[in-house]
Amino acid sequence: MKWGQALPLTVALVMSAPAQPSQPEDPVSGGWVDHFDLLDNDRWCISSSSYVPFWAKDGLSGSWNPAAVSVESGHLVLRTTVQNYKVAAAETYTCQSFGFGTYEALVLIPALNGMISAMMSYVDGSQTEIDFEFEGRDVNALHAVTWTSPDTKQHSLHVHATAFPGVWTSLRYEWGPTGVEFFVNDVLVAQHRDVVPSAAARVVFNVWPTNNPEWGGPSTDGAAVMRVDWVRFTPLGSVGKADP
Repeated sequence: MKWGQALPLTVALVMSAPAQPSQPEDPVSGGWVDHFDLLDNDRWCISSSSYVPFWAKDGLSGSWNPAAVSVESGHLVLRTTVQNYKVAAAETYTCQSFGFGTYEALVLIPALNGMISAMMSYVDGSQTEIDFEFEGRDVNALHAVTWTSPDTKQHSLHVHATAFPGVWTSLRYEWGPTGVEFFVNDVLVAQHRDVVPSAAARVVFNVWPTNNPEWGGPSTDGAAVMRVDWVRFTPLGSVGKADP
């Protein structure tokens, strides 16, 4: 996945990401939790139409739409719409960068062929990228991926016993110097030790389109809505966690 205002070339090489400056800020040392009682503009930045998105290919056109990111009834809402291969997509990311620690969220994944829904950590050029990605074409599939460059990744496919869409799902990845562990509903589904990023990165949520029968699925008209009930970051070595 990828994203990036400053990265139109490298972003297209991987697979999903938001607009950000070329140099991230220093990592924030403290932990936090967001219940989305409102959209905290000091914490969350929103991708805009100021650059061509990485997914604008394979016959798709459009842009990131800031109005597609909102808070409704205590949930972060990302609403991506497609009509005749024209897309208004949703993406938000933390304005600050975070390093080793535990990243958690409670999410509701949409079901629409031709969509990828994701939670990740990302910094320019995939120097760090840690992905949870859900495919619209396969409602039981979850891709767990770590990257240290656009050409260096470790990938795991988790096939869930039941479909993800329509059910609140707990996601967690624990990122440390020697590896990343991925959990779904508190069950370990992947361990990555071969490709382990180390640079501080931003937390990203996005819903973006595909038109590829082998990745995401063919483009389908409609709206895909991802909801996030809460998200929490706990730095490595912290004692205790903020209540979700």
